[in-house]
Amino acid sequence: MTLLTTRRKGDRIGLSPIEALFNWDLNGALSGLPETYRTNRFPALDLDEDENEVVVVTELPGVKRDEIEVDYHDGVLTISGTKTVERKDCNEARSYREISSGSFSRKVSVGEVEFEKAKAELKDGLLTITLPRVSSKRPQRLLI
Repeated sequence: MTLLTTRRKGDRIGLSPIEALFNWDLNGALSGLPETYRTNRFPALDLDEDENEVVVVTELPGVKRDEIEVDYHDGVLTISGTKTVERKDCNEARSYREISSGSFSRKVSVGEVEFEKAKAELKDGLLTITLPRVSSKRPQRLLI
């Protein structure tokens, strides 16, 4: 089965009616507010876990190593920082911006881990944090 989309004149940026429904212009609705209120401050992340470790991968394109903080408290990992984008002055009437700058923060529950043995790597805009589980919390099996 093939899904066909139709584009009508007047659709926003050539979006189909369904795409327009899910892509409504929140930034336009909030255009009177400062930029910090109009952009997403929560980086996307993936979390994979097994009985030995928890691995968190976070998208942080354009963020420098010294602008990132990683904290752990009571089973919650917090990734926060600041993304700065240098911009040249231009005519506001003829500019459109989607690249955001400013502070961000993301919290994710990871359970009990040995944070002092954690490893982190920032490569190609991806921050990978590997957190070993607490030894006593790893599942154990009694052989009969």
